[in-house]
Amino acid sequence: MFLCCSPWTCPAQINRCVVVAYNVENLFDPRADSVNRDTTFTPSGAYHWTTKRLQAKAVGLSKAVINAGHGLPVALIGLAEVENRRVLEVLRDRTPLRRLGYRIVHRDSPDPRGIDVALLYRLDLATLLHSAWIPVLTDSAAHIYSRDMLACTFAIGNDTLWVVQCHWPSKRGSGTLSDSRRLAALHQLRHYLDSLRSLQPLAKILVMGDFNDESNSSLFTRIANKQLSTAIQQGLLYLLPRMAEDKEPSAGYKYHGCWEQIDHMFASPSLLSRKGLHISGGGFYLGSHPSLLEEDWAYGGVRPLRTYQGPQYYGGVSDHLPIGVVLAW
Repeated sequence: MFLCCSPWTCPAQINRCVVVAYNVENLFDPRADSVNRDTTFTPSGAYHWTTKRLQAKAVGLSKAVINAGHGLPVALIGLAEVENRRVLEVLRDRTPLRRLGYRIVHRDSPDPRGIDVALLYRLDLATLLHSAWIPVLTDSAAHIYSRDMLACTFAIGNDTLWVVQCHWPSKRGSGTLSDSRRLAALHQLRHYLDSLRSLQPLAKILVMGDFNDESNSSLFTRIANKQLSTAIQQGLLYLLPRMAEDKEPSAGYKYHGCWEQIDHMFASPSLLSRKGLHISGGGFYLGSHPSLLEEDWAYGGVRPLRTYQGPQYYGGVSDHLPIGVVLAW
C-alpha cells in the first residue's frame, strides 16, 4: 500500500514535493485596519507591532517552511491566522521564498478577529485549476461567521489534487458553544466533500489545517477514520503523525506543559495508492527545526518559540509547528 522507502530517500526517478500546513500565529498587518478597527497589532497598540517585526517574522516563517521540506521543494503552503493579502505578499516577496515563484490564493473572511486562511502554490510544481470559499456560519440568529475554509484544485504531476485548508473555531467559551462552532465547520466541510465525491468518486483529496481539536475528537469520526478499511467507506483517512511520542516535540502545539496535536491532515484513500499522485510514507510529520523551539522554563522540555506571550514580544515565528506531507508521482 505504501512506498517502502523513506519519503525523503525514494529513488531519483520518483518525483516528489511537499505540502505544508502552518498556523502562523497572528500574522497581522501593522497598519490600522479600516474594516474591523482593531489597533492591537499596530505600532501604537498593545502589542507594539511594527513593520520591522512583521519583516522579521516573515523571514523566520519562510525559513521554517523551507526547512519543513527536508530538501524537497514545497509545492503548497496552507496558512492559518493571516490578516490580509499584504502580509502574504511580504512573506512571498521579501523573504527567501521570493525566488521560488509562489502565487497567492486569499480573500478577506468575515471572521470577527479579522484572520483568514490562505494558500501559496509554486507555479513550477502546481497549476491552480479552481478555487472556492466555504463559509462557516457559527450563529445563524446573530449572523456570525468564522473564517472561511479554502478549497483549491491543483494539477500536480499529471494528476489532480483537491486541497481544503481549514482553521476551525477555537475552544474559547463554554464547551457546548465551542463544540457547536466546530460542528458548524464540520457540517460545511462534509457538505463540500459529499458534493465533490458525488461528481468525482475517486478524487484525490487532502484536508489540512488547524482544527483546534485533537485526533481523538468525536467530530473527526464523522468524516474520517484511522483505519484504511473503514476510511474507504467514510471517504477520508486520518493521517497519523510520523513522530516519536517519547521525544520532544511530540506534537505541534504545547498548552500548559502538555503537547497537543491540533493541526491535522486527512486524505482520501485514493491518495494512499501508488498509482499516480500519492502520499509517500503514509503519514504527516512535524517541521521541528531547532530554530522554532525554545526551552520551556515553566514546565520543562521545549516549546514552540512564539511571537508573543500575552503582550510580551518573544521574537519567534509561531506558537505552532508546521506539519508536512510528501507527495510522489
